[in-house]
Amino acid sequence: MGMMTMKKVCLLGILALSLMGISCSDDHPSSWPNREFNAAEWSKTPAYERYVFANDLRDHKLIGLERQQVARMLGPDGSGTTKLNPMCYVIKETDAVRTMCVHFDARDKVSDVEFGWD
Repeated sequence: MGMMTMKKVCLLGILALSLMGISCSDDHPSSWPNREFNAAEWSKTPAYERYVFANDLRDHKLIGLERQQVARMLGPDGSGTTKLNPMCYVIKETDAVRTMCVHFDARDKVSDVEFGWD
């Protein structure tokens, strides 16, 4: 192999390893397993394992619901109440705590669901 070809192979290898490291360490919701939300399953699943329901909740279940409906589905948030805006739930714990925050509009209906780190 020529010197230029060897350099290209080395650079491609470094790039590939870098990208693998980014994708392995990236804890993005799109990489999480996805289970259809079920209130009974949610309530008996430990908080740090609830991330499997998060995408389904955000994409299909929560937007437009009233606060009381969310409280019935998910229970009190991490603060033990259903009165805060947003209502935030612990859904995953690794080296940091991952939360799902449910935001309400002026009519007390869900306007947004976001994931964050605590």
